[in-house]
Amino acid sequence: MTSPGVRRQLTTAATPQQNGVAERKNRSILNKVWYMMIGTGFPKNLWAEAVQTATYLLNCQKSYVLGILDDLDLVDYNPAQTPMESSLDLCTDMHSPMANGALYPEVVEKLLYLTNTRPDISFSVSTVCRFQKAPQLTHLKAVKRIARYLKGSADLGILFKHGDITTVRGFTGTLFPQDEEPPTLPKLDVYTDADWAGEKQTQRATCGFLFKSGDSPLSWHSKRQTTVALSSTESEYQALQECTKEVCWLRSILSEINLLNTGPTVIWCDNQSMLKSSKNPIFHARTKHIEVHFHFVREKIIDGTIEAKYIPSGLQLADIFTKALGRAKFLEFRELIGLKSLQNFISS
Repeated sequence: MTSPGVRRQLTTAATPQQNGVAERKNRSILNKVWYMMIGTGFPKNLWAEAVQTATYLLNCQKSYVLGILDDLDLVDYNPAQTPMESSLDLCTDMHSPMANGALYPEVVEKLLYLTNTRPDISFSVSTVCRFQKAPQLTHLKAVKRIARYLKGSADLGILFKHGDITTVRGFTGTLFPQDEEPPTLPKLDVYTDADWAGEKQTQRATCGFLFKSGDSPLSWHSKRQTTVALSSTESEYQALQECTKEVCWLRSILSEINLLNTGPTVIWCDNQSMLKSSKNPIFHARTKHIEVHFHFVREKIIDGTIEAKYIPSGLQLADIFTKALGRAKFLEFRELIGLKSLQNFISS
């Protein structure tokens, strides 16, 4: 030793102080971070973000949003609280000058990609996607409104906590011991809705659905229906049919990764006429045109795949995918569908 005395070292490996539960968990997280950064070639200045990813996953594309704002020269503009005005009714000819034919589809394509992690803009983006062939300045203004909304909510994302039943074992392909039962299917909350004749130009309905597991959204959909529905019941049936197909696909995927399907998946609808018709196999003249949709949904109800139940319209979360909501309702539903703020989560 170069100098007399005793040196005290508290970080000696394999000592009892280093084998506690907290110490082992901390060491396991740091090992994950180290291998994750080596495998991806991340620079060392992203160490903090890598540690957060090892403990939870928050799908947040803040840098991507800032790139969209830069493309539209909206960096210095004030943010908007909703992605689309509730009174706005877009159509092909808005009697306004033509917009930049190259910029419009480029930005819309980026917004469409962003809907993979931002379900709150699904309806507004699907609406502006319809006018890429001949965009006008009014359409471009609607696109800029979406970008201004994203500026004020750039840190929102979808949170998946480490240790959820959907993230352990199944997706990693771990085999289960013979004396251990595989985990069961996580509880799915499914909402579906349709806005009958919501588009004034074609009188077509817009349907949407939302799949939630716990506090996190798993799948969502917002799309204009391909045909004109002759009644609100028919438009709701078409929406329920699309939702049922997604249920069948998602249940099969979860079954393949050893997450057992236990009981039917409950689908919440707010149209009582459609629910009553789904339980009554007798068709009348006024409902004969929806017979195909009925038989598909009815078949899945009988075999126990789904169960349709009523929910009041004020609690129907799928409304955010079918129409432009007012500010108060939109902000309420945005929180209920499971979007989390990165800044608020880290600070808490």
